Amino acid sequence: MPALKHISTRLYLFALVTAVLVPVLAFTALLVTRYSASERTRFETEALEIAHQVALVVDAQLAMLAAMLQALSTSTALASNDLAAFHAEAVRLVAGRDAIIVLRELRPRQILNTQRPFGTELPPAVPLSSADLARFKDGRSVVSAVYASPLSGEPRIAVALPVVSESSATRVLAITVPTTRVRDALVPAVPAGWIATVGDENGIIVTRSARHDEVSGKPGRSEYLASAAGRAGTFTVTGFEGTRLLAGYYRSDFSHWLFGANIPEEVVEAPLWQSLFALGVLGAGAIALSALLAYLFGSTFTAATAGLSQRAAALGAGEPVAPMRSPLAELERVSQALAAAAAAIGERERERTRSETQRQLLMNELDHRVKNTLAIVHSIVHQTLRADTSDSAARQAITGRLMALAQTHDVLTSESWQGADVGELVAQALRPHGERFRGTGPCVSLPPRLAISLALALHELATNAAKYGSLSNASGAVDITWAIAPAPEHSTAACVDARSKTTGAQRNLEAAPAPAAQRLVLRWIEKGGPPVKPPTRQGFGTKLLQRALPTEAGVSVTVEFNPDGLVCVIEATLPPAAKAADALS
Repeated sequence: MPALKHISTRLYLFALVTAVLVPVLAFTALLVTRYSASERTRFETEALEIAHQVALVVDAQLAMLAAMLQALSTSTALASNDLAAFHAEAVRLVAGRDAIIVLRELRPRQILNTQRPFGTELPPAVPLSSADLARFKDGRSVVSAVYASPLSGEPRIAVALPVVSESSATRVLAITVPTTRVRDALVPAVPAGWIATVGDENGIIVTRSARHDEVSGKPGRSEYLASAAGRAGTFTVTGFEGTRLLAGYYRSDFSHWLFGANIPEEVVEAPLWQSLFALGVLGAGAIALSALLAYLFGSTFTAATAGLSQRAAALGAGEPVAPMRSPLAELERVSQALAAAAAAIGERERERTRSETQRQLLMNELDHRVKNTLAIVHSIVHQTLRADTSDSAARQAITGRLMALAQTHDVLTSESWQGADVGELVAQALRPHGERFRGTGPCVSLPPRLAISLALALHELATNAAKYGSLSNASGAVDITWAIAPAPEHSTAACVDARSKTTGAQRNLEAAPAPAAQRLVLRWIEKGGPPVKPPTRQGFGTKLLQRALPTEAGVSVTVEFNPDGLVCVIEATLPPAAKAADALS
């Protein structure tokens, strides 16, 4: 399982607050985006309305010019072909205005022009398009495209209608005005921040509410004209200034002109960017505030957890633990629990110390009484056999065995009867026989009962070697080795079966897989002594090895009387209880 990455309380609180803020900010950003979309729709609607409104204003001006012509076309002077009188009449009509009245033929010939005295030679008239000629033949009025004045060269537009003379020849009566007239009419109808553009049916710019003098009479942008293909609509396009524009357009049925209302995209998107900027500032402020609050609240947590850590360390060291005051009620309760636990542990430690003292006193008393008992037994045996010199061998054997038992008792007492090390038992058994033995093996602790049995067995083997074996001459020696080997499977099963009979709280511990059982294997090998012959009778030592010792649970003894020296192999299964204790430690 991978190790968990630890983070500080401050960082955790900051992450928690941020996790709450991020969805809120995201939702707010969504609302802002939808608001921006609705604002764009509003701008598109407004663009259409402004374009239509400008078209109505300009068409009203053009209709007024058409009405003037219609009134002038009923002149009796024109009907009687009194052109001089008609010229004077037309001059009076446009006096003080920037308008010019022209009477012309369908072909490019002017008949009269109010800008020149009557009878003066006039330049050729502007040629009429095939569409204009068709309208005139149908008797309809015409709003012309932008054209350059033959006299001044300025861009102008004209409103014209056909009139029929007495000779039945069709003539055209027209009133022309500069394109500035159209500009002056539309500018009051254009809201601040918007740019209105008017183009004729040929795509030539009539006027523009900004930069009129630069663009009037020039072709409109092809991208703009291609986008304004229908009757009305909106689109985005690059304007003359190189900026992106949101454009709304309307095409007039009266003049067939194209009217556009344009506003820079940055104005359309300004609410979005302003809202996003405000949201960004608000989000940054909220995150900064959350970081500050996380630091402040985290300091409280950090101080409280540091106090708990110190108290936990004191609890582990067995030191007194004082309750901690904290504004965090839960952590304060934890500190109170630590203080209570420390008090309980201290009390149990005092009980345990008293129990240990009492146990040690009892063990010392028991050890003293056992030694006294052994001394009394030794004295009784010595006094009983003292008079009979023929039993001196028996007296020595009994004395040696009692001494071996007493020495083993000393070893167990030094270990508080928890066990005895095999190496110590081997050294104790051979200590009276000098340095003519070699003992090698690991540190293995045996339980008390098995240690006593093994010590008596080693004493008997050493006594036998000193009397009859390798220690009975000057050249012999004894090799003693011991090791730990896995126990046979039946031994493990037997231990498991034995443990399976337990009940109550022990079953929870024993439900875990038992550790593999192990056996102690000790080899006693004599060499360099006199030739060995199997004994003709069994003494106490042989009976101890071959009968008494194997009665211990899990102990087996093999004795081989080889000619080169006696070999004894003692195997003992280490108790499962001891192994289980090792596993738990």
